[in-house]
Formats: sequence, structure tokens, C-alpha cells
Amino acid sequence: MSKCRSCGAFVHWLKLVRKEWCPQSGRFVVREVPGAKLNPIDARPNRKGRLVIDTANGRYRFATGNEVETASATGRNLYISHFETCPKAADHR
Repeated sequence: MSKCRSCGAFVHWLKLVRKEWCPQSGRFVVREVPGAKLNPIDARPNRKGRLVIDTANGRYRFATGNEVETASATGRNLYISHFETCPKAADHR
């Protein structure tokens, strides 16, 4: 975890992955997105979040299916890109 140089918020730097159905194994698998770069993800959960993070493996993915709707009921935290919350995000694009 580190701090945003512009606003000081805590962020995780993570790479995007995809959750896909694998017919060979009959289950979902997580695969890296080719060319994915590290992105700042807010360290604090956000009720508007649509991202599932895996800090142990340095990756994140978009919530799929009904994960967004069931997150609060199951106690699962969802997160949001720091580009959506940083007041100085435009300076970094």
C-alpha cells in the first residue's frame, strides 16, 4: 500500500485480471489481461465500488454476475479506482 502523491489517500497498485469460465475445468478461472498496467485502487472499500481486489497477488477485477448486488449482504467489500475519487486525477492522465 502507498499514498497518492497528489491527495495523500492510501491506494493499492494492482493489475487488472478477468474472471472467465473454463470449459475444460468446469469452473471460473482468473486470467491476466495482456498488457495490463498497475492502477491505483482506493484502499478503503466504497459502497459505489465495482472492483474486487486481491492484494496478496497484486490484482483486481470487475465484479461479475450479481456480486455487486450481493456484496453488502455477504459482507464482501468492493472498491473503486482512485481516478474516480482523487481531486487531482486529471493531472495524472
